Amino acid sequence: MAYDDGTSESSVSWSGGDGHVAQHFIPPAYPLNINAIKFFIATTGPGFSGRILLDDGPNGLPGTEVFSQAITNPAAGSFTTIPVTGVTIDSGGFYVVWTMNGETIAIGEDIGTPISNRSYEGFGNTYSPYRNGAIQDPMIRATVNLPPTVGVQNTSSNVPDRYSISQNYPNPFNPTTKIDFAIPKNGLVKIAIYDILGREITKLVNSNLTAGTYSVDFDGASLNSGIYFYRIEADGFVATKKMLLIK
Repeated sequence: MAYDDGTSESSVSWSGGDGHVAQHFIPPAYPLNINAIKFFIATTGPGFSGRILLDDGPNGLPGTEVFSQAITNPAAGSFTTIPVTGVTIDSGGFYVVWTMNGETIAIGEDIGTPISNRSYEGFGNTYSPYRNGAIQDPMIRATVNLPPTVGVQNTSSNVPDRYSISQNYPNPFNPTTKIDFAIPKNGLVKIAIYDILGREITKLVNSNLTAGTYSVDFDGASLNSGIYFYRIEADGFVATKKMLLIK
């Protein structure tokens, strides 16, 4: 799971050497096992701590710590990977946190769009939007295992000639419906559901997929009747369609 594009275009550190940078991740399905966390070290120093915190703090900010490991003298110019064992997320989201140890160390930043708006910084137990909401994402990642079945089925391995997403069927629906989509090359695919006010309800897909045609099921059993939207994002392709839930 990552929001950066892999290229460090800037970096950040703090005078005093004890600040935090946190990236918020929301799993597309549960349970989710975290295998590793990764940090792009732009400038090396004495070290840092890699941490995982649940989003059970005030207003969904970092709360309960479930993992922490100190790293000394990490290499600069690449990702430092910290293996993780025994951390499973059963609900909600989690933060991967970089806590610096010493003034000279700096973490890489991706300053290209799109920006996640899920990055935070702070000291102690206090966090605020990263760089006051500036157009930057710290280069922090999580390697995870999704459950064996997350509702996405590969219906054809033939490579389509373009990106597409079909109208859901049935439509109107109650309570389940199916959405077909096609991707012409390997890459990260995101499909999310939104309500009439534009609020995200859930992520149906948030995974790296190989080129092909896919189908994903959506269950609206917990939702009220009404108009909802689904949106796909993949390699610059963006499309939104409307669907109607009638109970």
